[in-house]
Amino acid sequence: MAHHTLTTILVILALTHASLAFSFRGLDKRACSDSMACLVRVPMLVDLIEKDFAGALLPLTYEPVLDFLCGQRENITGCLTDVHCEETEHKYTGGAVLELLDYACNSGRADLLEERACISRDDFEEGILQCAGILRIESDLTLTQKLAWLGDNSCQTIDNMYKCVETSTEHVCSGRAARLMGQIYRTIMREVAQDAECEQDHF
Repeated sequence: MAHHTLTTILVILALTHASLAFSFRGLDKRACSDSMACLVRVPMLVDLIEKDFAGALLPLTYEPVLDFLCGQRENITGCLTDVHCEETEHKYTGGAVLELLDYACNSGRADLLEERACISRDDFEEGILQCAGILRIESDLTLTQKLAWLGDNSCQTIDNMYKCVETSTEHVCSGRAARLMGQIYRTIMREVAQDAECEQDHF
């Protein structure tokens, strides 16, 4: 999810929650700063969610790294439970980190470790970058339509990225790898999709 793809989607959602964000602005800055401090030990997960989906995913395929991240899960969960950040980007980043850790440390662990060869391929990363580029264009169009009161295609934009990630990964690697990437994407986008009131079965 390269070059702030999640951030682009969150800009769209932020328009929906603008009045709420304004109400919390005074008290929220410290809370949101605290929420990001909770994630200081897992910068690669923050990068994966906010910046570089493909490049930041590779470290998770190494067992010692994955073990370290999983060992941080309880502390991160407790830390984030104690802060209440309503600032859109930070709120979703914290939630997505917890969702990703829950998946990667449990049902997704074996597949992550087994798909290292796929995730380390240059053409895998290139495919994800192409998906992110398409998403940026669609997100810009969605934002323009929303500002012009022409409807909201946020859910379709999210769904298109999901399909692109799966299709690209299957083309480069395998069906199993595609299902893994699709599940990771669903995991980190679940709260965003729910807040956008998406009805797709994917999330």
